[in-house]
Amino acid sequence: MLTPCTLSRRARWSASGAALTTSSPSARTTFGESALNEDIEEEQRVRKADVIADGDCTIVQLQATDFHKLLGHSLQEVASKNFNRKILAAIKFDGTSLSSVLSSSDLNRLCDALSEEIFEDNATVIEEGATGDTFYLIKDGAATVSTRQKGEVATLTEGDYFGEMALLRAEPRAATIVPQGPLKALVLNRITFTRLLGPLQERLAQEMDRREISLGTIKFTDLELRNTIGVGSFGLVKLAIHKPTNTPYVLKSMFKGHIIAMNQVEHVLSERNVMSHCSHPFIARLAATYQDADSLYMLIELVQGGELFSLLRTQQVFQDPIVAFYAAIVVLVFEYLHDRNIIYRDLKPENLVLDQVGYLKVIDFGFAKELSSKTWTLCGTPEYLAPEIILNKGHDTRADWWALGVLIYEMLMGSAPFVDDFDPMQIYQKIVKGVLPQAKGQRALKKDAKAVVEGLLQREPAERLGCMKLGVDEVKRTPFFSKINWQRLEKKLIQAPYIPNIAEPHDVSNFDGDFTEAPVNEHKDRNNASTLHLFESW
Repeated sequence: MLTPCTLSRRARWSASGAALTTSSPSARTTFGESALNEDIEEEQRVRKADVIADGDCTIVQLQATDFHKLLGHSLQEVASKNFNRKILAAIKFDGTSLSSVLSSSDLNRLCDALSEEIFEDNATVIEEGATGDTFYLIKDGAATVSTRQKGEVATLTEGDYFGEMALLRAEPRAATIVPQGPLKALVLNRITFTRLLGPLQERLAQEMDRREISLGTIKFTDLELRNTIGVGSFGLVKLAIHKPTNTPYVLKSMFKGHIIAMNQVEHVLSERNVMSHCSHPFIARLAATYQDADSLYMLIELVQGGELFSLLRTQQVFQDPIVAFYAAIVVLVFEYLHDRNIIYRDLKPENLVLDQVGYLKVIDFGFAKELSSKTWTLCGTPEYLAPEIILNKGHDTRADWWALGVLIYEMLMGSAPFVDDFDPMQIYQKIVKGVLPQAKGQRALKKDAKAVVEGLLQREPAERLGCMKLGVDEVKRTPFFSKINWQRLEKKLIQAPYIPNIAEPHDVSNFDGDFTEAPVNEHKDRNNASTLHLFESW
């Protein structure tokens, strides 16, 4: 809830209870941030200096009441939880960090499950050789690490942790930990961990299985190209069979000349980078990439059930439980991507494809991007653009939650909420206005569906479902998703509402086959990484 205001030259600012920052990108200076901290004494929040505008300037202000409303906790509590969460995410088991196997909501639940324990000076916390089941994170104080063979080997202080292997399995402790003075620690035992999230060993095994397949292990010359199953912006999408294993894939070709002419180099390279780092059951897997003199190629797993768009056009609308099922899959994908600071930006039924058991996989990451801050690129499908994208205010992952609201509405009502048959500018004006159309000849949204759609289609990103104090959990906890068992969904243990008809492993009949074939390159220069300097990193 940042509110813009303008100060004229020599204007004095002394409002209480607000933090401010100048809006000029070249002069981003903040002041008054102590007003946001409820944990300090009132006299400490008294302004210590005057701030006077030296010339006209524009600032944005954040009221302390809005800050606390959005966070739901004090600044100190939020900072402490974020610190603990960051440490938990970085813990590694056999080279695999918890952030690789746990979602954002999982990490938040672990943070909430940490309990505080105080140890006296020289009291043994854990003893070498003893079997334990508890993990420790030092909140305050210090402790000595020693072994019988080497004696004292290290000192642990605030922010350090120990005993993490106890979350994985019962085994003898490798060292003795003794406090140096009073020690305050946050603790978590294996029973609580397993009750919340299931056995850690299973999650680590799944992650290692997914990592076994690396990019570039499939030779282009081992691919047999068959019929065209799609036409993209820069080339064709063909069925490709890996002859040694008879495994079907799709090969997406992109003509370099078109990419350069359309100024899409950054997007194409970003797509490859994002997909190569994604490993999720509901994201189509990138198997390999290639290039020759004319084109770039992406080899992607074949998802045979066809586009959700085709199913929706056949059914016209879906019932609420079906919409909740499909939307919940998208929620899990967004949770995974946003945990990694990746924005998707191209949600629509055409980019959601059904697998053989009726679950969705997200495809086409051409507009996806890993963010370090906001981005200003205008891209996406007009009906799905968030207001902040259209208004060029800068956008981030919160724009994806707006798109989810549009998707849910379209699945329930048969069309997107903001449409115009002739003028895209009318679409943009309706989006910025943000008023849902009244149902005309169609069924109205039911109470729970209306609540989640309105919550996601909030014009202000900070007030949007998925963007407030509980993050993705606010979306998951809405009544619309009350029947979804999220852990069973992620493991594909829920019966899908529609099972595609798939005859055999190479069957692509669920895709529209009415394409005009374009000449296929002879690919005489395959895998030549020096063909075009611009794409050396490919």
